[in-house]
Amino acid sequence: MRGRSSLSVPQRELIAAFVSALNQSKFCVAEHVENASLTGVNQDVFQQLLADIETAPVRPKLKPLLKFAKKLTLQPDCVAQQDVDAIFEAGWDEKAFRDTVAISALMNLANRLASGFGIEVGRHKNPYNVRRGRRSQG
Repeated sequence: MRGRSSLSVPQRELIAAFVSALNQSKFCVAEHVENASLTGVNQDVFQQLLADIETAPVRPKLKPLLKFAKKLTLQPDCVAQQDVDAIFEAGWDEKAFRDTVAISALMNLANRLASGFGIEVGRHKNPYNVRRGRRSQG
């Protein structure tokens, strides 16, 4: 999230928080909305993005990336060449496209891990009281 990219840190945090919000991952939303706000992103934008990307107060150039991240998250089998073309037509390069895919995939994984392990905001350690050293059967 902090390496070299065509996307700024605020843009990457915006995508991460947006994907987490789509997945209803309260822990990851809280973490990435806070990170995004620390980089200057207005917290109100997230609810507006969830309601309608087209009318949300983000730069038009960013909207194809957000639409792509949403489709990749909620309808991965529906991602098509036209979704990728829209990103390049908006002026983004290959690195921005790849970073959007990577951020979306990473957040989808992190969201499911947080949900699966029961990680909640303010409750980071062993929330399900899983015994150390015990292996699952199966």
